[in-house]
Amino acid sequence: MTSSPLLHVSELSKTFGTTKVLHQFELSLQPGEIHAILGHNGSGKSTVIKLLSGYHSADPGARVEVNGEPATLPLPPHGPVGIAFMHQDLGLLEGISIAENFAVGAFPTRGPVINWRRLSSDTAQELETYGVNIRPSRPIDGTVSPGQRALIALARAVRTMKSQYGTGVLVLDEPTVYLTDRDTALLHAKVRELAAEGIAVVYITHRLKELYGFAEKLTVLRDGRIIFNGSLDSLDRDELVALIAGSPVNAAETPEPVRQTAGSPILTVRNLRTERLNGVSFDAFKGEILGLAGLVGMGQDDIVEALFGSVRSEYDEIFFDKVPYSPEISAAVQSRFAFLPADRPRRSGAIDFSVSDNITLPVLKDFVKRGRLDLAGERRRSERWAEELGVIPRDTGVPLRTLSGGNQQKALLAKWLQLAPRLLLLIEPVQGVDVGAKRTIFDRIRTAARDGATVIVASTEHEDLADLCDRVLVVRDGDVVDEIAGSALDGERILRAFHG
Repeated sequence: MTSSPLLHVSELSKTFGTTKVLHQFELSLQPGEIHAILGHNGSGKSTVIKLLSGYHSADPGARVEVNGEPATLPLPPHGPVGIAFMHQDLGLLEGISIAENFAVGAFPTRGPVINWRRLSSDTAQELETYGVNIRPSRPIDGTVSPGQRALIALARAVRTMKSQYGTGVLVLDEPTVYLTDRDTALLHAKVRELAAEGIAVVYITHRLKELYGFAEKLTVLRDGRIIFNGSLDSLDRDELVALIAGSPVNAAETPEPVRQTAGSPILTVRNLRTERLNGVSFDAFKGEILGLAGLVGMGQDDIVEALFGSVRSEYDEIFFDKVPYSPEISAAVQSRFAFLPADRPRRSGAIDFSVSDNITLPVLKDFVKRGRLDLAGERRRSERWAEELGVIPRDTGVPLRTLSGGNQQKALLAKWLQLAPRLLLLIEPVQGVDVGAKRTIFDRIRTAARDGATVIVASTEHEDLADLCDRVLVVRDGDVVDEIAGSALDGERILRAFHG
């Protein structure tokens, strides 16, 4: 006779406004089960996590049971079962010690004083259990490897769950996205140990090669609906990719890629290597919009970062317009390269400065006259570009942070377009923007290409790349594994290439 599930969730739905993004999701977890949840971007995986954690409230009608008894989400503190989360960004605080990271929100005390000796001892014991040979007093900084960080985050999540509940469900959201194969194997080994102790594991990933021999059960989501729920071993890899992509994998029906060969390439890259790139070579052409497609952590962002000089790289040769090019930020700016990272608040813009300050930052010298800044001229320039890109509100004196995500992105794109860049480098240019802003941004990118710029766009959004680009290179595990262009270029083909 089968025992009651550790956690059973059914009829779990979520509606935002008039849009239902999750339809009657169901999940049943036995103690010790490793259950994978798969689906492409926008399939509903993130919504499930946010409902389980209590970040979002479910639509009325959701049912939750713990050990066969009715319960609610989020599960209450110090109940019989808890849910612990290890998110993709790990949530470790930079600059403070590992011990302090472990104790955030629950420092051990002796009366009114933090018991540092106990904290250090407890943390050291936990680190040893997870095979992390680092002093608890060591700060989280660049010397702590991605693999060590992942194990530290895992240890912290499990420790919190066990101290409050004794057992429960461990939710791992893309835990290996920045890990090597060796570090992934170490993490998997530890997760198996936790499952053997009776902890149920929910494992969310895009990396299908990790699953076979690791997870037992599988749920596949598409457009907020469950389209498969069962044993992973009942599906081969092609069947699994077809479920995710929404169509069968049939090589005979896949057109051959068409290579862009309009004239000589303006950019030539040979054997570009970074921490995540194994040696990437490609050409790009004047006026071309070249897409770099890949799942999170596969290396496509590194290509763009390396070309601008914002990550350390090695290479055999790079030529731009037949001249040798060394990837350094100063050289990139001098060559009229423009770079727009995905992280708007921390890397793309000065979020607390005005929209005008952000737009005119690269051309500030144009407004210095006799040692003084021509504020009126700066304002006129920023207003003209804000109008050109459709930035709302038109008042460029307001702080950038007060604008919506789409309007922030339009303002930051204007900052670079006014330079008439020769190479426009973009990472996730329409991340978190609405449909109208996306159309405006795409139109301006196309206009820049028609005006002679070479555009390189790195993104995880396969449909956006198919809509925008002339040609797409698919990056997987640090290698370019496919090139798609011409009549073969569609989102479905890119999505299949994501998963091999």
